[in-house]
Amino acid sequence: MAKLENTKTLQYEILSWKDIKNEIKHHNPVFFKLVEAINPPKQLKLIKATYLYGQIIVDEGRINIPNQKYELVSIANPQFPKELRNLLDYSPIPLGMLLNKSSEVYVEANERVVPLNVLDPGSFFGLFETLSVLAQCSSTSIWSVCAGARSAFMVPRITDANCHRRLRKELNLTLGVPKTPAEHCDIFSQINLLQPEDKQWKSQVVYFTKEWIDLLKNDAAWKDLQIYLLKLGWSFAQYTMDDTAVRKIWESLAAVIAKKRLRPRTYLVDTVKHLIYIGIGSLPGFRAADLSETVIPSYCIQDAYINIYGLKDYIPLIIHPHNLRGKGKQIPVYYFMAYPTLLAGFPSDRGTPSILMDIRDVRVIVETLEKSLPTIIHPSIYQEVQNINYDYYHTEHDKFSEINHSSNLPKDDPMLLEGCKQFNNKLFPANAPFMPGCIKITVGGN
Repeated sequence: MAKLENTKTLQYEILSWKDIKNEIKHHNPVFFKLVEAINPPKQLKLIKATYLYGQIIVDEGRINIPNQKYELVSIANPQFPKELRNLLDYSPIPLGMLLNKSSEVYVEANERVVPLNVLDPGSFFGLFETLSVLAQCSSTSIWSVCAGARSAFMVPRITDANCHRRLRKELNLTLGVPKTPAEHCDIFSQINLLQPEDKQWKSQVVYFTKEWIDLLKNDAAWKDLQIYLLKLGWSFAQYTMDDTAVRKIWESLAAVIAKKRLRPRTYLVDTVKHLIYIGIGSLPGFRAADLSETVIPSYCIQDAYINIYGLKDYIPLIIHPHNLRGKGKQIPVYYFMAYPTLLAGFPSDRGTPSILMDIRDVRVIVETLEKSLPTIIHPSIYQEVQNINYDYYHTEHDKFSEINHSSNLPKDDPMLLEGCKQFNNKLFPANAPFMPGCIKITVGGN
């Protein structure tokens, strides 16, 4: 029987496999089947915690557990209950599984939020760290995990001081006008927090305790489950292998570029590399929020900005990170040169007065790459990147007809409007601050 624990104000549930297995079966049937085959002892504990949208589940390599008021307490805090710490401190980040919502893995760099991955329900985090424990190796983690999308933002401008003052007064918000897209999430999370409790967006996470890891390490009956986790860990290491492939592509392309006397700036080189990572699925792009609310509580946010803030002319289009080659149907993702999320490179070094000039140069580099690929790289790498398509958009009309106008986006990708169907009397925000230098990325015929 599940037991609710509030030891020293922390709120979590201690569960057995029997308590949680049907929920896990729904989201990760492969893992469920492997554990069921083991028939784990009834006394094995799991810890279930619930997070509100925007809360930091893992903060630069350390987990947080919410208290009764949904305030987060770090496992590194001396006041963290010793009994709970003993169950979870086998790894810097204990093995956790998302149950009902998605999460974003990210790092913060130079006051920017850089999305690294989007984890769907049934996915694990802390896997690499746990595998390091099984292999008796040390590991250091600097990344963070947010409940929902940390990098989500509203596309139309939401910086009107009077409108935001009205929003603050009506909803009793504490935050000022967002100055950067990275600040949107904090406002969104406050809007969610102020909803009736039964309507709040909440993410449930189950943590596997030290008892599970000890059996994985020492009990032969758990071998198949260990192999499953090792395979998952290997797939997570794909970024490192993809990074090697992209470096090889670029080294081969450098000679071609030099021959053509192109001299792309380092920032644009970094941008093209990032576009390749998005195209092969190593890093997320962005997509419009749909109606599922798996990633973000879009209904209450849109309602607040339409009916309280007073967003009059434009649909309340919310964008969040998404993996191009993730589960389900592949849909287009986007990269916004006006909102750079490069892991390497510094947007402040752009060194050009116009994003339109930048996107033209990016297009030239990408097309040079596409034409040169068959002759400069190994066939196995070529197969990975040949089906990636890039389309370029800007808020200015391009006199050379090389860059599409951003007003064409809803026609070219109807999925952009999927989460805003109820606002069909409003306009697509084609001239929003994020739209200059918008790049659509698809695979195959998408």
